[in-house]
Order: sequence, then structure tokens, then C-alpha cells
Amino acid sequence: MKNLRLLILFLIGSSCYIGENVPTDQQIWEYDDPADVGLSEAQLISIDSLIKLNGYERITGLMILKDDKMVFENYYDSTNRHTIFSIDKATVTLTIAALGIAIDEGLLDLEDPIEQYLPSYQDIFDQSESKRNITIRHLLTHRSGLAWNENLVPFIGNPDHNLNQMFASSDYVSFILSQPLEADPGFRYNFNSGTGVILARIIQNVTTQPFDEYLQENIFNELGITTFSMNLDPSGNFDGGRGASMSFLDWAKFGYLMLEQGIWNDRRIIDPNFVAEISSVQIPVSRSLNLGYGWRLFGENFDFLPIDRTDIFYINGDIGQYQYIVPSQNMVVQINARNFFGSANQSLNLFIQITRTIQ
Repeated sequence: MKNLRLLILFLIGSSCYIGENVPTDQQIWEYDDPADVGLSEAQLISIDSLIKLNGYERITGLMILKDDKMVFENYYDSTNRHTIFSIDKATVTLTIAALGIAIDEGLLDLEDPIEQYLPSYQDIFDQSESKRNITIRHLLTHRSGLAWNENLVPFIGNPDHNLNQMFASSDYVSFILSQPLEADPGFRYNFNSGTGVILARIIQNVTTQPFDEYLQENIFNELGITTFSMNLDPSGNFDGGRGASMSFLDWAKFGYLMLEQGIWNDRRIIDPNFVAEISSVQIPVSRSLNLGYGWRLFGENFDFLPIDRTDIFYINGDIGQYQYIVPSQNMVVQINARNFFGSANQSLNLFIQITRTIQ
């Protein structure tokens, strides 16, 4: 493949892949012309040119899957489909997928108090009767009641930010659980990406195997994902909230699994009912944002989109890693940007422009 450049097959020349229909380092999706799946070729060419001119700051990768075909794939700033990158807080979607499998195996339930799965932290629960009432569902809906300032104060260079304090601690789970309760569990929404760490530890405890091995065995091996890592805290807890790194191509496989409601090659990996639950509105946050379990959905402020905004669910990292799933269009749009906080808005703007290519 010629430097893994532009994969719009209708172009001849100019950074185009010409050769085998499916290159040996992809082998998941066949390629097709955008026009054949209802996308504007001219508009996609224009978008690609604008990215190359840095019209969307620090975008490093864009992939569009539609109607079970790959119709656009391009990389910028010396990256390619195998470049390993952090998916940041999008990591929690992997953790929640693993949670769904553990539930399907009968190992736990969303209404279970987390105390029963965290015996190493019993002393924390013993100090607070109310913390004993925190359930797995409370973690998923960010209604644990634990104090957390992630969305309230600046992150960069701020020692008072809870995430910075967590990263400096020796035991992430202990740090999160030790925060004071500011509300009874179940009554107040407060976003806390650290809860992915707790969920990963719970899954590890109930499955009695390392969390990354459980992911590999139950999801990644099925999808052919071979290169993956997840950060550990000094105590050996996996950062199931923000710690995963993988390649652009492998992350797209996971997005496609979600588009297919947990089915891969006619094999059920995740319960389709669970996928439907986690990707539907569970928490109305604002006029712009609703939350499922881990996944996000557009609020009414996005009614201007040319497709039904209630049909889209997505996940993002803080520096522009975005994965959009659009079931009605049978489409996945995946975007990556390079380590710049303004890239998040650029990635969102890029997706909006891509929706306008739908004919």
C-alpha cells in the first residue's frame, strides 16, 4: 500500500491507493466509491484538501465505513492505520463492553452494590454507610454521589483537579472511593471518568483474570485486534476510564462491532439488548448533550444536522479522538487528532461536515 494514503477509490492519482481490492494489512472491509453508498465524492475531496491545509487543526486520521464498506481512509501528519494512539476517555466504552459480557455470563448485575465486588476496599465502605449503597448502575450514570471536580475546574497544570490527584496517587480505586459523598447515591449527576477504573477492577475481581486478558479473550481476539495496551496505576489497577491505546484500524473494528449491535461475523460478542441500552439516552445532561452508559448522544441543539441526531451515538477523548456510530446510515465515522485540546471541537466540526456529504 502506498504510504497508506487517501482511500477514495474513485480518484486516479493524487495520493490514491490503487491496487488490490483489499490490502493484506486490512482484510476487514471491501472498498467502494463514496457515491455508491450515497456520499458526495466532491465534498469528501474538499474535506480532505482542507484537512491537508490544516483547516481542521491537527487532525491525523479520518475513516468512514458505510454499508459494510470502507469508503474513505486517510492519514495526516505522518500517521497510518497502524499508528498506536491513546483513545483517552473513550476507553470507558471498552470497559463497559466487557461489563456487558460479564453480565451476560451471570457474574454480576447493574443493581448490585459495588461494595460486594471490592473486598480490598472494605475499610472505605465501613467508614460510610451511604457508600455501601453505590451500585454499578450509579457508576454508569455518574450518580455515585462521590465528590469530583473533573468538569468544574481547569485540568492542565492544576494540582487541585481530581484527575491530576488521581494520577499522582498510588491506588486510583482507593482515591476515587475515598472522596467524600456530596449527595446520596442515585440523586445527583456529576461526570467522573475515574469510575471506569472502578468498573475495570470489579470486572477483574468477578472474572478472576486480569482485565486486559478478559478484554483480549472475549472481544479483541474475535475482532482480530492484536495490539492493545492499558495503563496501570502503581497498585496494579487498570485505568478502564482513560488508559487504553490501540491502532486506528483496530479501534474502527470496535466501532463497527457497536454498529452491528454486538455481532461480529454472525457471532454474538455482546448482547444486542445491552448495546441498545448503553447507546440510548440514560442521562439528559444539557440541550447539547445526553449520555448513555459511556456513549454520548446529541441533544436538541443539534437538530440542525441533516440526519436525525437521535440516531447517532458517539464517544470522544479529550483531544479529538472521536467515533460516531450512525445506525440508520449503516455508518461509522472515526476521527483522530494530535494532542491538542482544541482538537475536540475541530473533530466535532469535521463530523458535522461529513454528515452534509450524505445525499
